[in-house]
Amino acid sequence: MDIGNTLIKIATVDDDKIINQWPVIVTKGKDTKMLLTTAFKTHHKLIIDNAIISSVVPSCLPLLKALVKTTFHCQPVILNYQLIAHIPLKIKLNNPQLGSDLMALAIGATAKYESAIVISLGTATTYTIIKNNTLAGVIIGPGISASKNALIANAALLSDFKIEHYASMLGTTTLHALSIGYGYGFNTMIKGIINQINQELQMTLPVIVTGGGVAEIKSYFDFNYNDEPQVLLNGLFIISQHLLANK
Repeated sequence: MDIGNTLIKIATVDDDKIINQWPVIVTKGKDTKMLLTTAFKTHHKLIIDNAIISSVVPSCLPLLKALVKTTFHCQPVILNYQLIAHIPLKIKLNNPQLGSDLMALAIGATAKYESAIVISLGTATTYTIIKNNTLAGVIIGPGISASKNALIANAALLSDFKIEHYASMLGTTTLHALSIGYGYGFNTMIKGIINQINQELQMTLPVIVTGGGVAEIKSYFDFNYNDEPQVLLNGLFIISQHLLANK
């Protein structure tokens, strides 16, 4: 389970494969508690041996922990730096300030890559830089959803909108203008940061993109990347396997 600032993602894993991606739930919606309770009731026949939670929203943890215990009768593990500091993972994280979501992203990425830039498009846009199986650094920038929400909240004549693809840089409608502003704007920001990272490291790293904002904006991307929506959940599974092996 991954509790992000925007979305809650839950998946069940068997034989090293994600076999069931649960419906994604908005983290802070008015119906979040009801939707989570319904989701667990829907999956109550599953036999779950272990559970692990990554969370950057502490207020959501008590409900998720209770649902896991009452539905599947197991105690969930809560991911933090102390938990994984002494596990023999492939990657060296060496940063106790690292958020649990970034830990899972980094570990999930190293299942395929020794070096990479993992870009997560969520409430924030985060860049997790891995070099030779070591966490080289992290960058946190503005996110698409938070940026849109802030604009809508502070501009009296704007309402919620979905970014659509336009080729022309000359906006002729409000939606056109907003779409190219966000689409080309975030593409330029992300590509520029990728280039700066590669220049500093003097190498060209593969780029992984993930997160809830990818689908809305990826039509504007003009850089090479691998779209891996399950990289964080895969990271959580890898951690859980190490914990079981080292009990």
